[in-house]
Amino acid sequence: LAGVRTSTAQMPTVREASNIYGRPGWVLENGTIRVGLLRGGGHIAEVRLVSDNPRLSINPMFIPEGNGYMGHLVCFPYFGPASAEERAQGLRGHGEAGSVEWQQTRPPQIDAQGITFFYGADLPKTYYTIERAVSLKTGEATVRVEEWIENLASYDRPYNRDQHATFGAPFVTPGRNVLDMSGTRGVTDATRTAGGKWAE
Repeated sequence: LAGVRTSTAQMPTVREASNIYGRPGWVLENGTIRVGLLRGGGHIAEVRLVSDNPRLSINPMFIPEGNGYMGHLVCFPYFGPASAEERAQGLRGHGEAGSVEWQQTRPPQIDAQGITFFYGADLPKTYYTIERAVSLKTGEATVRVEEWIENLASYDRPYNRDQHATFGAPFVTPGRNVLDMSGTRGVTDATRTAGGKWAE
């Protein structure tokens, strides 16, 4: 999608949405591309071209049937399952950032060139803050995401921050998509296949 332009550019917009696949958040749009951001966990739930053609307007992001992460999430301040001690403190897998409520953190910057929307969250159990700036340029089908964190503890400490994007049907279809990578070995978990929707 990078570099795609349209001749019918419109002034970018942002609006609060109560139902992005059943969840509240914000929708950014510039007439060429639409991006849906969730309050719960800050997930990027939707990235789609604005088109009357349903084949062009497919949202490639994974949408779960129930609760759980959707599309893209940031794993912070750790990646992977929570330890027994972390679970006892109410923490879940892939860090606290994906399980807290995110808020708009400052007014959006909107002009004829594009839009930048700011949102973020306080992490009360791990003592960090995280914030994002999501930008769309007028007439372009690209999304720019910048992210920064602040350690609220009085000492230095290690952390992990991983960008976890998951794509789903109908964009990803068993027997029609190919993953090409240089890896020669891998590990799969048969118990984590999104209810059998993911091909082994």
